[in-house]
Amino acid sequence: MNNLIQKIVEWGISKGILQEVQYGLAGSTHAQLKKLAEETIETTEAYTTYRHNYASVDNWIHLKEELGDIGVVWIMACSTLGLHPEECLQLAYEKIKERTGTMKNGQFVKD
Repeated sequence: MNNLIQKIVEWGISKGILQEVQYGLAGSTHAQLKKLAEETIETTEAYTTYRHNYASVDNWIHLKEELGDIGVVWIMACSTLGLHPEECLQLAYEKIKERTGTMKNGQFVKD
């Protein structure tokens, strides 16, 4: 497991987020998925603030922190299911690597 991911998992265990997983019980996956949605909204808000003031270093740092928060919560969600984040990313990559499509309104739309 990636060293940073391991540190995040250890943090989750120390905070009790992954306590149940550590003992082989079902974790709070539902709570982590709800938190993931919340963090996504916060990241969108941080991006909107950043877009209105590109020159602000504080806004740039805040946006990066919020994107990082999504990653932390995503790792917690994976861990509650006993999944390795790298494996999930690999599976997602395998699914998309040959995908075709076009860009529309700044977003990739698959065929």
